[in-house]
This record gives sequence, C-alpha cells and structure tokens, in this order.
Amino acid sequence: MRKTLIRTLTFVFGLYFVLEFLLPKELGGNFDKTALHAPAVLYDADSGEYRMYYVGVYNRRTQAVGLATSKDGVSWEKYKGNPVLRSTLFNSADRLGFSSLCPIKIDGGYELYYLGHDMETPPRLTICWATSSDGSAWEKQGRLEFKGEIPWRQHDELDDSVVRRKPRYTKLQAMAATVSDGKRVLFIAHTNSEGRTELLQAERTGTNGEWVVLPDPLPLTGLTEVEKITCLTYLERDGDGELWMYLSDQKLCRARLGGETMPVGFILGAPNGVEEPEEQGAVALAKITDMSVFAAPEGYRLVYSKEHGKKTAEDEVAPTELFTISSLDGNEWSLPREPDTDNLLIFLRDLATRALILPEAIIPRGAASQPTYLSHAFGFMGTVLSVIAAFAIGLGGVNMAIMQGRRVARGGKGVHNNVLFFLCFVFMFTATIWGKPIIDKVRAAQARATTEEEARESVEQIRQEHSSFTFRLAQIYDFVFYNVQVHLGATLFALVSFYMVGAAFRSFRVKSAEAGFLILSATIVLLGQIPLGAQLSPWLPIVGGKLLTVFNAAAYRAVLMGMAIAAISVSVRLWLGLEKGMFHGT
Repeated sequence: MRKTLIRTLTFVFGLYFVLEFLLPKELGGNFDKTALHAPAVLYDADSGEYRMYYVGVYNRRTQAVGLATSKDGVSWEKYKGNPVLRSTLFNSADRLGFSSLCPIKIDGGYELYYLGHDMETPPRLTICWATSSDGSAWEKQGRLEFKGEIPWRQHDELDDSVVRRKPRYTKLQAMAATVSDGKRVLFIAHTNSEGRTELLQAERTGTNGEWVVLPDPLPLTGLTEVEKITCLTYLERDGDGELWMYLSDQKLCRARLGGETMPVGFILGAPNGVEEPEEQGAVALAKITDMSVFAAPEGYRLVYSKEHGKKTAEDEVAPTELFTISSLDGNEWSLPREPDTDNLLIFLRDLATRALILPEAIIPRGAASQPTYLSHAFGFMGTVLSVIAAFAIGLGGVNMAIMQGRRVARGGKGVHNNVLFFLCFVFMFTATIWGKPIIDKVRAAQARATTEEEARESVEQIRQEHSSFTFRLAQIYDFVFYNVQVHLGATLFALVSFYMVGAAFRSFRVKSAEAGFLILSATIVLLGQIPLGAQLSPWLPIVGGKLLTVFNAAAYRAVLMGMAIAAISVSVRLWLGLEKGMFHGT
C-alpha cells in the first residue's frame, strides 16, 4: 500500500511539472496586452503622417516595439503588422526589454536608437540601434559602438561601513536623437561617477562614420544635481532646437538649444521642490511613467504613459495606456483628473482656462490572453511545493542537530567541534532572523542612491528606525557572512583545487599526443589565472582565457547536454514507475 501511494504521488507530481512545462499559464493575446510605455513620435513629411513607436509589454520578461500612425496627431491607428521589433533569445543586448525609443528619418530610410535592457553588461542598459527602409520592417544592428572612452564606464566606490565594497556603475537615464546638417546626433543623459546627472552629446558624420562623444557635457542652468532625467525628447520648432525633459521629481521642463548655456524653463511641477497647488497638475503629473513631446499644427502635443486600471495580484507589471494633451505655446499645460463629483468644478475651470483637450486613451492595450485550465492550479501547487521545501529544510536542520547532539553526548576527541556547531547555528539563525532584513533594506537604499552622501543618509535613517542592538546584530551578520563564511568557502574550494592538482600530478602520465595537449593547456590556464603568469608573459592570460571561454566552454556544454539527457531519461523512468529500485528499497 505504501509503495503504491508513493508511486501514485510521484506520477501526479511529475504530471504537474510536465504540464507546467508544456502549457503556460496563459495563451494568446497581443504583444501589448499588459502595458504600453516609452512613446516616441516621428513626423514623416514624405507621407504626411505621424508615426508613433512605443514599447508594448506582454509580461515582465517579454516586450516588443509597436507602431501606430496618424494623419492629424490626434486619432491613432495601430499598425496591422505589429510588433515591428522584438527582443530575441540570441541577442542579449535587448533581451530584457526596450526603453527611450529615438526614431529619426534619413535619406533612404529610417533609424531607431534605443536603450536595450542588457543581460550581460552590469548596468543592464546599453545603447542599441536598428535600421529600416520603410519604417515598419526593422533590422537590428546590435550595440552602438563609440570611438574612445565613454563616460558611463565602470568605477569603484567605497560604500557605508555596513555594506561591503562593491563595484558601482554609472547609469544611462534617457536618450534623444535628431539629424542636423547631415550628422546624426544623440543627446544622452547619464549619472556620472560623482552621482550627478550629465547631458552628453554624441555625433556621427555620414553613414559609415564613427560615433564620437563630445568631451564637455551640455550646460543646463536651473537643474539641481540630484534630479534624474527619466524621459528626453528633441524637437525643432520655428528653426529652434528644444530638449523636453521629464525629471524624476515629476517636473516637465524645456531647454532651448543655442548659446553657451541652456536655460531650463519649468512647464509643469514645482521647481526647486516648492509645492504647487493641486489644481495645477503637480499631483496628476506624478502618475506619468513615460512621455514624449512633438510639434503639431496647432502647437505642441504631449503623449504620456499612465497607469489605467488596477493592478491585480497576478499582474507582473502595472497596466498602462497612452494618453495625450495639447498646448498652443508649450507653456500652458494641465493634466486634468477624471471628472467626478469631487473635482468637477476644478476640472471645468481648468478646461476653460487651459489650452488642452480631454485625456483619452489614444492607444489602448491589446487583446488579453486566455488562461489555460492549469492557471488556477499553479498557485496552489506552488504553495504545496513551498511547504514541502520548508519541511525538507527543517528536517535537515533537525537531523544535523540530532547527529551533532549524539556526538556531544558521547564526548571524546573532537567534541569541541560539535559544540562549536551548535553555537554557530544558534548565532547565525538569530542574526539571520533579525539582522538580514535590516541588511536587505540597507542594500536596497544604497542601490537607489545616486551619491555617496545620499547613501549614507539613507543608512543613518535605517539605523534610527531600529534599536542599537538589532542594528549591531545586522552589522555582525554582514561581517560574519561576507568576511568569514564566504572566505571559508573560497578556502575550501582552494584546498580542493590543490588536492586535484596534486592527485593529477601523481597519477597523470604523458603517453600520447592528446595527453600532451591536455597537460600543456592545463598549465597555460593555471598560469593565466595567477599574477605570476602575467609577469612571465602578457599572452598567458589571453591564451588561457580563450582556452576557458571557447574550447573548455564548448566541451563543458556538451557534458551538460549529456547530463541533461540522462537526467530526463531517469526522471521519465521514475515518473512512470519503471525504476523499481526506488519503490522496492533495492
């Protein structure tokens, strides 16, 4: 009976995992069913239409670029061949998504520059580009290559005493593009090594020219150092260039190009952190996630992405749609709220005094996906598996305690190691329960900080929220984990490597050409990993790295594929009850 029950449970759980792998939680739906953001509008003078490129979100890890067209900039129609640009599995530059779209019209076609959410570069953002002959069928060109040093390179900084030293990276914020006098120009906002926001200009001459970042950042008068540019748009109006910026503290401002300085005029929001009356749109502006400004026949038009609808527990991202408002001169804007009984008078007053149109979803979300019949079972089975995993961890701890306790009770040689186990177990358990949440808050606060001073203020605020004992416990936990346990693990692996090298030296004999190649490559790799190898020859680290990343990686992947096939075959036998030894105890 017991064997039959174990066999039945094994089959049921195996069937669940097979179906979960074969059938997703939902099927169908458009690529932009969840959210729309990062709008960018391009006016095509040849066709006399506006082209809006936007990022559609299917789920947290699946995004694509869509296209919508309009004759008047008010009524938009989605392109039937959407999406026009997808993230692909074998292109890591934008595998996690897109942002800051910058389309431009050139002779003979179109170019699209964007920030790709990269899986390989630590900042997770990289500048990419694509080309098209008609503006709808795009071909990716990969990462954008710049000549010489680029300012958003890696640098190190010392963190607060609570947090260990770690590498930090400058962050790309937003980007805008244009074509001027035959030159392609990029305006790039980034956080420099000192934590300040800088606006750089990069230029490329001709079709095959190199991209060069100008050494001096563009001067922006009126912006404080802590403000971050989340959206950036370039447009030309009456022969003058303008940069429209949406800042992290919910301020919309405009900078006119030309001259030695770029004075910034605040259009919406409160400059220098001054509170503005609610009816002037300062509160409503905080709901915007992305925006883009373009020139329309009647003046200016602003397209923005705003949360529309409530986010449920199953949603991975907030549902957003694209809306628009307009202005005659670019100075008088307003973001009206929904007309209800509480604010109807304010809404009508704004409508009468401001140059605007009612906010409407010009591009709504796409068709939703349909859930499969396993959708409701996923949550339940996930909870069951979490409970089983928790019980397994608890049983492991109890088993260790029983085994070490028996050795302490018997006494004898080495009993102090068993006593030390209990002391370390109790200490790390207590420090993890009370100290790890504090350390996680500290690390999250430092990840959000843009300057070292801001990071220290955040840490000090967290310190004041907790008692001195718990915060000291968190510091001790952080020290023990990163300065004791991590180094003990590295020491253990180092000892194992010395043991393997010693065993190989005693047993390995060069009796064939293959064995000679093996010992030669092993020697090169070992010397290339230590400073002595670089002192002997600068080519040793290069050749050793190639042996590791090319030849060894290929063989390692082949071994992994063989192991995976073997694991699948054994798992199928266990699932179907063909592996009798598991159920009969033999």
